[in-house]
Amino acid sequence: MSAPAKTESGESAIPQGVTPEELVRWTFGRINAHDIEAIKPLWTNAVEHFPQGTRRGADDIADYFHEVIGAMPSDFQLEIKALAAEGANVCVRWEMSGTFNGRKFNGIAATGSVIELGGIDHFVIRDGAIVSNDVQFDQMNFARQLGMLPEDDS
Repeated sequence: MSAPAKTESGESAIPQGVTPEELVRWTFGRINAHDIEAIKPLWTNAVEHFPQGTRRGADDIADYFHEVIGAMPSDFQLEIKALAAEGANVCVRWEMSGTFNGRKFNGIAATGSVIELGGIDHFVIRDGAIVSNDVQFDQMNFARQLGMLPEDDS
């Protein structure tokens, strides 16, 4: 995939004429750059199913990512570990990492915990936009890392 064009403000513009796989890779790159505003046009009519609840449309989905990044502002990252694409479907196995030292997340005050969590996304991409995404990760593991539950095998 060629480098995305820059907008007048210098931000990366959404790449045009790319495969669903390339669009998902670009999206992860913008998330890792904490540039959620660049992604919003992809979510105009999207539905994202997160373990914590369903988000609909660009503003609602962007609010979720702003909350996550705000909770781990210094080092939040999503690393693609594996990706498979077929037609409009793109499945990604990812690892998330970050230090929970920022704002509250889901009403939970920052604990300073280092979070390392694996998960999967199943995107449906149509006409250069995200139609839906189903996100799965181990919520018990996440809660333990936040300090909400006792350690595993305790």
